[in-house]
Amino acid sequence: CSDTTYLTVTVNPLPLVASPANPSYCIGGSVVITMSGAQYYHWSPQTGISNPNGADSTSVLVTVLSTTTYTVTGFSAEGCSASTTFSVTVNPNPVAVITPNGPLSFCEGGQVILTASGGTSFLWSDNSTTAALTSSTSNTYTVTVTDANTCTGTTSETVTVIAPPPAVISPAGPVTICTSNPALLSANTGPGY
Repeated sequence: CSDTTYLTVTVNPLPLVASPANPSYCIGGSVVITMSGAQYYHWSPQTGISNPNGADSTSVLVTVLSTTTYTVTGFSAEGCSASTTFSVTVNPNPVAVITPNGPLSFCEGGQVILTASGGTSFLWSDNSTTAALTSSTSNTYTVTVTDANTCTGTTSETVTVIAPPPAVISPAGPVTICTSNPALLSANTGPGY
């Protein structure tokens, strides 16, 4: 007598997952990447990877100066392995620019409009958040611009308001003169009278 039975064997791949899935940061920053789906991991290359538990640990701190592609191989307790590849994107910081609509030094009563560019949002040192800022006082204005990648850049401009010189006439006080006898009056030195 005989009998037949069938058994289906399913081989499941290791579900390697990197978190965050699309890691990125601005120049000067870093990102922590955590792997899941295996028992232990091997990172390649190991450039820019630092971790107190070693470069092959589950979570690593990545600090690179330019976009780098990594391949991570995960191993199960049974010795099975799978690999995944992803890039760590390093975004450049924006260049903040302040453009004045006129001279940065002017007399009292004047003003200058400072317009920031280089980002999508702006924060001035006086806490205003518009691209343009109007100044009529002496001050150093700093603006931080933020771009679409949330990277930032900073720059400053100094505005100087010039106080008018005091007007002095010599001789001072009442001046008595005779008819047809002119008096000489003089003003203090200045660019114009």
